[in-house]
Amino acid sequence: MFKAEIFFPDKKVRKIFEAEDKNLGRASYIIKENNKNIIFKIKAEDISSLRAALNSITKTLDVYEKTKNVK
Repeated sequence: MFKAEIFFPDKKVRKIFEAEDKNLGRASYIIKENNKNIIFKIKAEDISSLRAALNSITKTLDVYEKTKNVK
């Protein structure tokens, strides 16, 4: 089992991921919050699945960052 965590400093992003399927085949993730961050806890059966899950999450976060100031 492979694991990773992503900490993201904008809690508004949680709404984007609520509609997403958190089971990605051989990988899955849960979303938690602490005082300052949204935390993505990712688990995967193998390293390739972990990388794919990380890429999926970070691509969505990247699009959010690029578009949040567009009016």
